[in-house]
Amino acid sequence: MYLNEDYAEHDQDALFDLIEEHRLGVLTTAIESDSFPFLQSTHIPFVLDRKGGKKGILRGHIARANPHAKQLVQYHRSKLEQAGSSSDPHVPTDRVSTIFTHKTQAYVTPRFYLETKPSTGKVVPTWNYAAVEVRGALRIRESGEYIVKQISDLTSDMERSFNPSENTKSENDQRTQDYEGWKVSDAPERYVNLMTKAIVGIEIEIENIEGKYKMSQNKTGGDLTGVIEGFKSLNTEEAREMADLIQARSKNSR
Repeated sequence: MYLNEDYAEHDQDALFDLIEEHRLGVLTTAIESDSFPFLQSTHIPFVLDRKGGKKGILRGHIARANPHAKQLVQYHRSKLEQAGSSSDPHVPTDRVSTIFTHKTQAYVTPRFYLETKPSTGKVVPTWNYAAVEVRGALRIRESGEYIVKQISDLTSDMERSFNPSENTKSENDQRTQDYEGWKVSDAPERYVNLMTKAIVGIEIEIENIEGKYKMSQNKTGGDLTGVIEGFKSLNTEEAREMADLIQARSKNSR
């Protein structure tokens, strides 16, 4: 990932926060194969184990019918044949990349630069966004026990967002007090076993994590104020969120 220091985020906890708030990552691998494309990408919702490994572990799953999964399984099994069944083969770090992107992103019009545009006209559009890239050794996990734990952990994390207490503070709301999220164990065991056979577990041991919040930190004075107020004036939820992010990041401008 290209990191301009104006926008770079070096706090690992902040990068982990972005991942946990925007779990749908894009996994890309580069694997030589006679049967599949060298580069393959798949959207995967991940569980982050912050304390796993040296720098954290990402756990996800992918449909077994997906050609990407077929390539990963083929690679895994070929390495097992070469190194023996007791080995734990992995796709090397330099062939694995996972990108997570913040949901709030936007085109920035030069009209917002209230100071520079009228004085010199030397302004151009840009795009504000935040993203994290994770690199690490990727391993295939095919055991039913691993897959059930992965989908159970992911489901448990995500079901919390459907709890009314996340959005309301009323202690008298019986609906809030009695809320129970859906659990994998709510489905018939036989059905769960059938479904887990249709997916493949993915585990990435994080070796490098980088991220950026490109939020107009290179702007100051009237231009920065113009960008913030310009987004607020659009009067949409996403624009207001963008204005808030820009304002928050401007306080820590590098």
